[in-house]
Amino acid sequence: MNPPKLSVIAREAGVSPSTVSKVINGRADVSPPTRARVLDVLRRRGYRRRIPLNLWLFDLLIDDLAAPYAGEVIESAERATRQAHGDLVVSLADAGWFGRVAARGSAGVLLAGARLTPPQDAWLRDHRLPVAAIDLSRRPLGELCMAAVASLVERTPVPRSKAGAGPGSDPRAGTPRQAGDAGF
Repeated sequence: MNPPKLSVIAREAGVSPSTVSKVINGRADVSPPTRARVLDVLRRRGYRRRIPLNLWLFDLLIDDLAAPYAGEVIESAERATRQAHGDLVVSLADAGWFGRVAARGSAGVLLAGARLTPPQDAWLRDHRLPVAAIDLSRRPLGELCMAAVASLVERTPVPRSKAGAGPGSDPRAGTPRQAGDAGF
């Protein structure tokens, strides 16, 4: 079955094809009601994201790089991601972060003091990207970061074709990812 064309989705949702593209790519400049309408049509039409997941790339979304906990969180998340043979991208919770996550095909999002908007949360769930939130009021932060990254790795699928290659050398090969959030 061929994927639905943007023009068909746009016509059914009552928007322009560029608006459909913005929703698919997670851009912030679409109103919540319009985004919901487009996402509903995409779901009904069976749309699936074409950007392949970068299975070992995780995003750390932090609310304040100058916060007292920022250095420890970044260092611990980086160490945990490296131990999982992955990579970490650190983003400040600004207006553009979400579009960048969508464009690079990250395998999951780690939240440190940042909150998702309802449309962002819906988009991540629709695309089955796991989210793990670090409870910054708990200690030790290093252990919490390690557990959060481990949770993301556990909920990231490893395609059978990649099993045995690089970080994909993993007994979880071929297991489905579980959608949802984890809090640590």
